[in-house]
Amino acid sequence: MSGTPLYARVILPLAVEGTYTYQVPGPERRKVRPGNRVLVPFGKKRIYTAIVHSLADVPPEGIKTREVLEVLDPDPPVTHHQLQLWDWMSSYYMCTPGEVMRAALPSGMRPESESRIRVNPGWSDSGELDPHERLLFEVVKDQGELTLADLEMAGVGRSPVGVLKRLVEKGTVEIDEFVPSTFTPRQVSYIRISAGYRSEAALHRAMDGLGKAPRQLHVLEKFLELSGNRDPDEGVIKGDLLSEPGGSSALVALLRKGILEQVDREQLGRYRQEEEKRREPYMLSLEQSAVLDQLRSQFANRQTVLLHGVASSGKTEIYIHLIREMLREGKQVLYLLPEISLTTQIIERLRGVFGSRVGVYHSRYSDSERVHVYRNLLGLTDEEPYGVVIGVRSAIFLPFGNLGLVVVDEEHESTFKQQDPAPRYHARDAAQVLALYHNARVLMGTATPSFETLFNARTGKYGYARMESRFGETSPPEITLANTREATRKKQMVSHFTPQLVQGIRETLDAGEQ
Repeated sequence: MSGTPLYARVILPLAVEGTYTYQVPGPERRKVRPGNRVLVPFGKKRIYTAIVHSLADVPPEGIKTREVLEVLDPDPPVTHHQLQLWDWMSSYYMCTPGEVMRAALPSGMRPESESRIRVNPGWSDSGELDPHERLLFEVVKDQGELTLADLEMAGVGRSPVGVLKRLVEKGTVEIDEFVPSTFTPRQVSYIRISAGYRSEAALHRAMDGLGKAPRQLHVLEKFLELSGNRDPDEGVIKGDLLSEPGGSSALVALLRKGILEQVDREQLGRYRQEEEKRREPYMLSLEQSAVLDQLRSQFANRQTVLLHGVASSGKTEIYIHLIREMLREGKQVLYLLPEISLTTQIIERLRGVFGSRVGVYHSRYSDSERVHVYRNLLGLTDEEPYGVVIGVRSAIFLPFGNLGLVVVDEEHESTFKQQDPAPRYHARDAAQVLALYHNARVLMGTATPSFETLFNARTGKYGYARMESRFGETSPPEITLANTREATRKKQMVSHFTPQLVQGIRETLDAGEQ
């Protein structure tokens, strides 16, 4: 019933215990659902982006509720499984739901209000301001509007906040709250042939008409070369055409004539991978094939399996074969790496097999790039949702819709543990809870298992698979002990290096090796 009150329990992005209840006004009732972002007032003036945890038709006893200001999304950007994970983490790691929310959502998805200072149009100047107040008043009047951060930079005295407070009390200026939009979708511009020129005859007429415009003709020919046999609606990335001499002005002319048209798509635009460059996974060795069969068998009755393989045994290629199986079943894969191991090499290796279906999520991305990956998994961008996400510990907070496998590579690494700020969680352990909510499987790979993981495998809680030989039967590197104390005593050290190490480095480089 439209007259029935509706109340939302929300998570605020603050270190405050529990949830807060707000009444949902009539116009917003049809839009609000658990997982929605909503703007709510908190305190005297501040406005925050909160996440709806649950809905109820009964208000809390003895509390006067305030109203939700606005529902920001038509569809909830936080899924049911994410809310389950947030609840578990706040309980298990003894932190507040708001601290989990701040760790889980990119800052562009949780804008907060900021105070804007402006002159009160109803105030009349009667000469009652002291020199400091007069100076600040003139600065605000000249600028039209200032934030508190702008005020600190304006150089109006040692304590501008105190002066501001006096001006507010006198009614000279007023402070309003403004909620900025901190996220701008990343757009990639494409050029495609207009609908009226897609037939062969129409295209020939257009090219004949460009006889006196050689640069335009050259750009059009370049476009046709790059587009090849692609779908005409797909188009060519605009930047590839602008690299031609005189390409910018020629392209503008072709767009003006209606031969070509521009379309902007919400895409990341980084690591473009042509589909024709993708390769099939490499053929596995006998040992790798046997281990892969063993993993499949153990996943039938265990959620988590430890893959204990020596360095260079070929664990990554086994991951690739399992990822391919998940994608064929229509499921998603989260590939977790410690920060130090997140290299371009592993990213390009997976992109070389799975192409544009691989997304990357880590701290070196800008906030807008992280928001893009988040929105992609919700199906809100113009790209196909990622089937594989490579990321560091924060990637466990992404909104997976159909997670089938979590790979935790180098599971022993301490960088999977978040130290500060809260939540102080271990991504390896939290990933297992996430997988449990999705009914997914977890594969932990390492050459040196942590004590707790090895114990769980030996006691039967985890499955266990062992790889004891290096791929291709290659020999392990020779290890030579060098006595740095003796070399230091004999003054043979070269900076921090022993003579044996320096000689070995030179011989290796001279041989063209790494």
